[in-house]
Amino acid sequence: MVLLEVLSVDDQLQAINHIVMRQPMGGGAPFTQQDIQIFTEYKEVMAPAAMSLDSLQGEATAYMGNLLPTLYMLKQRLRDLGGSTAGF
Repeated sequence: MVLLEVLSVDDQLQAINHIVMRQPMGGGAPFTQQDIQIFTEYKEVMAPAAMSLDSLQGEATAYMGNLLPTLYMLKQRLRDLGGSTAGF
């Protein structure tokens, strides 16, 4: 996720927060470390789902024989991640 790479550099984070704060109509809230942690956890949780969807939508593997094994693997990967997230 490119956003995480950008936000991980302190100077870039400060520059983005400066731009966000200067927006018309009150702008928005600046990014915090908690926001970055939420983005990181979102990326970790959504990666298996995205890979499974890519596999099921691909021309070479888009047939019913792949559906249940792909869903089973997705379920296992998400269960494995269940205890490793911080709880957001």
